Amino acid sequence: MELKQINALLIEDNPADARLIREILSDVKGLSLHLVCSDRISTGMKRFHQGPIDVILLDLSLPDSQGLDSLSRVQTQAPGVPIVILSGLSDEQTAVQAIQKGAQDYLIKGRISGDLLAHAISYAIERKRAAEALRVSEQQYRQLFESASDAILVADDDGRYLDANHRAEELLGYRRDELIGMTLADITPAERIGIGLKQYDAFKRLGRMTGEYTVTRKNGAKVEVEFSASRIVPGRYLSILRDITERKQAEEMVRSRARRQAVIAQLGQRALSGTALPALMNEAVASVSETLEVEYCQALEPLPDGSALLLTAGVGWEEGWVGQAKLGAMENSQAAYTFACNGPVLVEDFEKETRFIPPALLREQGVVSGMSVLIPGRDHPHGVLEVHTRQRRTFSNEDVLFLQSISNVLAMAIDRKKAEERIEHQAYHDALTGLPNRLLLEDRLSVAVAQAHRSGEILAVLLIDLDRFKVINDTLGHPAGDELLREAAARFIRSVREGGHHRPDGRG
Repeated sequence: MELKQINALLIEDNPADARLIREILSDVKGLSLHLVCSDRISTGMKRFHQGPIDVILLDLSLPDSQGLDSLSRVQTQAPGVPIVILSGLSDEQTAVQAIQKGAQDYLIKGRISGDLLAHAISYAIERKRAAEALRVSEQQYRQLFESASDAILVADDDGRYLDANHRAEELLGYRRDELIGMTLADITPAERIGIGLKQYDAFKRLGRMTGEYTVTRKNGAKVEVEFSASRIVPGRYLSILRDITERKQAEEMVRSRARRQAVIAQLGQRALSGTALPALMNEAVASVSETLEVEYCQALEPLPDGSALLLTAGVGWEEGWVGQAKLGAMENSQAAYTFACNGPVLVEDFEKETRFIPPALLREQGVVSGMSVLIPGRDHPHGVLEVHTRQRRTFSNEDVLFLQSISNVLAMAIDRKKAEERIEHQAYHDALTGLPNRLLLEDRLSVAVAQAHRSGEILAVLLIDLDRFKVINDTLGHPAGDELLREAAARFIRSVREGGHHRPDGRG
């Protein structure tokens, strides 16, 4: 069967975005679509009047129009044509306003696939065609009634259902003959019946109402729906219900992404502002725990001997454990496995885990699921960032990306701290021997002199000379002289008590 071609007009001023949209749509199987492009509304409307256009794909930021004014201008010049917004901004408020003003969908460029966009185009066109079909005739209305993608219920003045389409049967779980004779109260959760009846009374007075509602399926499950109800003829009321579960999930995903991006940005700003590393680590694990809604979050640092991991920052652990508790042998733990695979590790059920042995400390807390990522470093990983929960949970890719982003912020802060320490060390120490140089000696000596003056104590400075050092350089070469200096420095360090200072004469 030959598919009817969809004629689409794309109004987009970014050639790269226009090319990408054309490419992803061309890859959709079973989609017959002819796409024409314009870079502004003025030229787009000229093209619209040249031939039939089924749907308009509209960017809100254009050379001759900005924001929702773009939508209003297109609606005025192309009434009745479905419009799908393609925006580069993840702005929930703008998205809601656009839908309220009549846009069929609001999609974020860079987050859409060909199938998603094709679905949005097809759905937008279908909604407009369905609305038009309802106005044509009773016969066409009946065809639409039975083939509509939304649930449709017809009720009388008493609120009893007289008819229901197939989608209503699927949505509510009742057969049509079961629905006939039922009322709104029969498909409303018990705790909302009072509110539902008040809404229905208001609807009968007004004759029209739209909004969102919660219905109960035959099996007791609750479903969030978007409804549009109207009086079609005296004594007859039409209600259209659409399952908005996926839309609600998408809206929540948008909100969740915005919240997570805000957390990452705030932590990044704190890191750049020079917040002390321990405080930053504590803020990070607290933010992760709250954002991902998990009981435990911890940053783990390998001990110098590599035998275990030290809990350097954590949420959910008993007081005194952070900075003291050690989790699992490196070669047998989740963290070790994270190091080994150099990537995220997800555990849905520790009881069924076979890749490694969960540390006893975690098992004692009753954790069921978890996730871990590396805290990367320039030369080697700085550690592992983990989350765990007592509830069975399948962590999503969005969860992994968020945890990895937080880990990257921590890695940046750690690398910056080490770089600062390295620069400071280089400024005050000899590059060959590692001993304090002239600057550090003068600083420490001035402090010691001042203290001696105040306390009346005697201050002594010991100068040690390496006799005939020039002979070594002249006969054996400078590499041998350097090695001699390094060995002498090592012996000085071993001979001076902790807190003492020594430097190589003439090398600061």
